[in-house]
Amino acid sequence: MDRLAVYLRGSRVGTLIADERPGDYSFVFDDHVVRAGAGETVISVSLPVRAEPYGPLEARPFFEGLLPERGIREDIARNLRISEQNSFALLSAIGRDAAGAVVLLPENEEPSTAGTIDWLSDQQLVELIRRLPTSPLGVSGTSKIRLSLAGLQRKAVLVRSGDGTFGLPNESAPSTHILKPQYPDTEYNNLVYNEAFCMRVAECVGLSVARTELIFVGESPCLLVERFDRSTDGETRIRLHQEDLCQALGIVPGLKYEGEGGARFSAIFELLGDVSYRAGADVLALIRAIAVNFVLGNNDAHGKNFALLFGESGLQLAPLYDIVSTAVYPEVENSLAMSIGTELNATAVGSADLLELARECHLNPRQLADEWARTAARTAECAQSVAGLMRAEGLHVPVIDQIVELAQQRAGQLSPDSE
Repeated sequence: MDRLAVYLRGSRVGTLIADERPGDYSFVFDDHVVRAGAGETVISVSLPVRAEPYGPLEARPFFEGLLPERGIREDIARNLRISEQNSFALLSAIGRDAAGAVVLLPENEEPSTAGTIDWLSDQQLVELIRRLPTSPLGVSGTSKIRLSLAGLQRKAVLVRSGDGTFGLPNESAPSTHILKPQYPDTEYNNLVYNEAFCMRVAECVGLSVARTELIFVGESPCLLVERFDRSTDGETRIRLHQEDLCQALGIVPGLKYEGEGGARFSAIFELLGDVSYRAGADVLALIRAIAVNFVLGNNDAHGKNFALLFGESGLQLAPLYDIVSTAVYPEVENSLAMSIGTELNATAVGSADLLELARECHLNPRQLADEWARTAARTAECAQSVAGLMRAEGLHVPVIDQIVELAQQRAGQLSPDSE
């Protein structure tokens, strides 16, 4: 197989063509797409519609962004007996249900949302969770599952029915939920509680976030995330298109950190100003999101942790996801994924860095500082209130107290009286 048909919302838009170099590929839009709108954004801001093919260097940021990262990618490749470096083969094998509304299929296949669902009993779901370390996303050599989802964390990608039953989507069936289990052998203690807490705090502050729920599968606590790039119309599951901001900015996943050439906040603000149909609201939402991530200690908030959602009215900032306080884990790199001003050391961030950030991003310095101070104070308040709610619900763990303490400390750094 040297060609993959690329579909968007069920309509073919182009072809992925294997390159002479193993694993590499080019992308070309179909003629009817070019005739309909040269220069338009169809699948990615970084790949505007044109007649000329996009070579490997241009095509890779978007399509590599559809694949899981590092360890998860290695495990899937091993299970499928594919070279981990062979991106084209991986996209061929697991490109039928990726993030957004893009589906990759052999040229002789037609897209369908009618793939079967293997509905799971409670015990089968427990067993699936147990196998995830060796079968990431549920993908194994004998599986009919053909899905892909970026990221590093162990997770199952599932369908959830109206009555709460979970199932594995087969072939081209769209998934609807992501299940992230807590494993007792991980060094990141109570990670699912951490993420559940941080997501609830961000929602309390007033940010748009992916819907999450802390559930138990057998004895294992799991974070259940409803996919915001999926919708349901009766019994029909519909894919909604999205791309993360590394894809939109043409940055390959391996360079997602600013220090490695990844996205800077200035580039993201500029992008939102250029492509969002509600740029003012999205710029304000991003300012608040940066403050919330900072206060909660999410030092790992890089370009792949923000996304654009393609709606009927145009592009807009997607709901926030993957908000985790990494600063409470000594094992995790403590520098910021994206600098505030020129500062990557979170403990050193102060008002001067906010002024530098405002200058770089062409924002009003006083308005930025005031908004950050308000959002930081509100985040610290919400951290305390959400901690109380989770305690009342029987979901409190020590890491939550650590995050609350950190939030108080970091909110103080952004207070107008701190310097």
